[in-house]
Amino acid sequence: MIAVLRLGHRPARDKRVTVHLSDESATADLGSHAEVVQRDGPRVVLRCAADRTSDVIRGILAAHAVTDLTVEDAPLDEVMRQVFRQQVAS
Repeated sequence: MIAVLRLGHRPARDKRVTVHLSDESATADLGSHAEVVQRDGPRVVLRCAADRTSDVIRGILAAHAVTDLTVEDAPLDEVMRQVFRQQVAS
């Protein structure tokens, strides 16, 4: 329970960067910027460390024609799994 209470006081470690590219074939090399979590046509979801988000976005925008880009915190279920894994490991 303490781990769950601490959850609200910790900054997010990972971010999700969702990118919509104008050229679907360009999605193949997005993995060089961050971990690819999902691909769906020209839409790609990447995971990166929160402190690297700016660098990841800068690299993507410099190398690709982007029609839309969204940055979000990691999904809550993933954050909860990480908290409980850490709790079990300690």
